[in-house]
Amino acid sequence: MVNAFNWRQYTDEERAKRGETRNENETSRKRSIASTKAIEREQVDNPHYGTVGMTKKTAELIALKPKTFTIYSPVRKGESK
Repeated sequence: MVNAFNWRQYTDEERAKRGETRNENETSRKRSIASTKAIEREQVDNPHYGTVGMTKKTAELIALKPKTFTIYSPVRKGESK
């Protein structure tokens, strides 16, 4: 017996009773599959659809990133340099 606030356990128990291995009612999974199929259909006509391309602005932003990082840590009590 599961209370109303523990709905995930309830759905897991019901799925186990039906012998299902995967949660077919999971909407995020359905949306992910649908969006993947939609992108694949678009890529038939335009192979670059859904990919991140290198534009002039993107190249400029990448060039602005620092190449090295200096990490300073605070001196703790009782420690000396």
